[in-house]
Amino acid sequence: MKNNEPRNEVVAQTYDLLNLDQIEEARKVIGKYARRTPLVQSMFLSNNVAHADVYLKLENMQLTGSFKFRGANNKINHLNHRSRNS
Repeated sequence: MKNNEPRNEVVAQTYDLLNLDQIEEARKVIGKYARRTPLVQSMFLSNNVAHADVYLKLENMQLTGSFKFRGANNKINHLNHRSRNS
């Protein structure tokens, strides 16, 4: 392979699993910022792909229009003062 050719390799990431206490704490932290968003059934995915009920959480309805809002907000709220201001 030449140095300028793209490499096709799989990069695996591992994540620590959250426990219920961490999830409840995050809910308290972001609750004052996050909008409650609806959960709607996708008939297409339910009938044609999964052959089971598939529901979508419409996080794109956050004020930012972003589905990453909850995680980003929780992360920012857990930064210390120095990290938050740098």
